[in-house]
Amino acid sequence: MLHQRQELSATKASATIPNAALKRAAALMQKLIERRNTIPILSYVKVEIAAGRVIISGTDLDIELMIELEADTEGEATVMVSNAVLAGLAPITAGPLTLTISAGEARGDRRPMDIIRLSDGETVAELNDHMPVEDYPALKPQGFLNSLRPAFTVSQDQLARLLRLGRHCISSEETRYYLNGMWLTNKPDAKTLRAVTTDGHRMAIIDEDVEADFTGAEDKGLIVHTKTVDLLGQIVGKGGNEPVEFLCGKTFVAAKVGGVTLHTKTIDGTYPDYTQVLQPPSDTLVAHLSGDALRRMCRAAGMMTRNHRTPAALNFVEGRINFSSPSAEAGVSLSMPLQAKRAEGCDVEAIGFNLSYLRDQGAITPAFTLSTANQGAPATIHSDDPSAVWVLMPMRI
Repeated sequence: MLHQRQELSATKASATIPNAALKRAAALMQKLIERRNTIPILSYVKVEIAAGRVIISGTDLDIELMIELEADTEGEATVMVSNAVLAGLAPITAGPLTLTISAGEARGDRRPMDIIRLSDGETVAELNDHMPVEDYPALKPQGFLNSLRPAFTVSQDQLARLLRLGRHCISSEETRYYLNGMWLTNKPDAKTLRAVTTDGHRMAIIDEDVEADFTGAEDKGLIVHTKTVDLLGQIVGKGGNEPVEFLCGKTFVAAKVGGVTLHTKTIDGTYPDYTQVLQPPSDTLVAHLSGDALRRMCRAAGMMTRNHRTPAALNFVEGRINFSSPSAEAGVSLSMPLQAKRAEGCDVEAIGFNLSYLRDQGAITPAFTLSTANQGAPATIHSDDPSAVWVLMPMRI
């Protein structure tokens, strides 16, 4: 009995977190925190136990994610927990996880280390806290965060749509770093929200009928990095009830939904004038494509060549999509039906497009229409979504 009293007096704080909430928080932190870090503290998450809640925070110095969870708590404490431990334990928990923080013993000149115990009633993990909370790198001071201005508020479905329809056009090449994200701005001559992404070969322009105010932001908009786009995609849920509130500064964005808050730096650069690429409507050359057919053709073509940039020819005369391997397997070709039409007087027979890009488009719009005026003009893509348009550059065949 005496031993139990000593243990109880050594306990600084404890919290019991529901299983589903913990697993979601751990999965989000896995998306943010890199597996390998040159700065050890970045491999840890900050866990704050307060009255009736637990706040888990993590950062990579460009993005900070804070997740507030309802919990049964006793006492208050803040510790650093290895994200690897949290990520390894959360998926296998069979029930609510109880986190207990106890005061450790001092060892010589070293300060006493808190002992952290994680248990779901069956599995138990115990570790010493060797990272001081004071070393956690706050992304921005609270005074700066309080100065951010409301930019726009969208439903979770609206945000998920913007991210889903534009994500595949973001560039992954570091040479033009300002294309490594999503450009959030206003629709020209309107106060509504527009998201633009491009890699120089294809482009997505997605509109949402919500008011947006980027006053104070650089260049009348903000470039949100790809990692932030992917994190937001994980945070929002289909049919979620809580709205997503965005606040912005000159080079900073905060997004809040439910108990999740995301702070992120934006890409410092000038986004190109995408409106110069937009073409007037044309019905000279029109093709109707199927995402399922493109997926099957791309899979077969992948077995024939390693060059993912090899174009497929849309033949407007034969009504076929043709693909031929360019290298050692010369003589092998694929062909599938294509619903297409060519205006009277047009002498263009076929136009080449990157087959992988067509497949990616088909993955987000199962059926779409591609139209263009001639072989050299950018093609315009429409789906059944009237507030979204894509542009695809042709290739030489």
